[in-house]
Amino acid sequence: MPASWLVTVTGPDGDTAAAAIAAVSDGHLHYYLGGTADVHRAASPAKNLMSGMADLADKLALPLNLGGGMGQGDSLASFKTAFANRASGFVAHGIVCDPAAYERLAGGRTHPDFFPVYRAP
Repeated sequence: MPASWLVTVTGPDGDTAAAAIAAVSDGHLHYYLGGTADVHRAASPAKNLMSGMADLADKLALPLNLGGGMGQGDSLASFKTAFANRASGFVAHGIVCDPAAYERLAGGRTHPDFFPVYRAP
């Protein structure tokens, strides 16, 4: 059995509207990393992505872990909670693998309570 998948949602014109990496670990299917194309954001294709992840978890007979957000009750955690039938605690980590690229994207901005800083409001 594969241990990871690229789950995609196709837009009306055949382009990729949203995608996520799913991986099996510790007896769970984990939503690892995902995103939505800017042009498709208003249509919320991530909702279909979460449904596809749930279908994959059912097919694999594994519980699905969507993870959380960056903090309890933030918008990402709230979005993911809407698909859940139970919840548990979580911890989020911020890791910068390419400091030069990160600094370029941050554009000199700082925000001590937000990661990545280039997505801060």
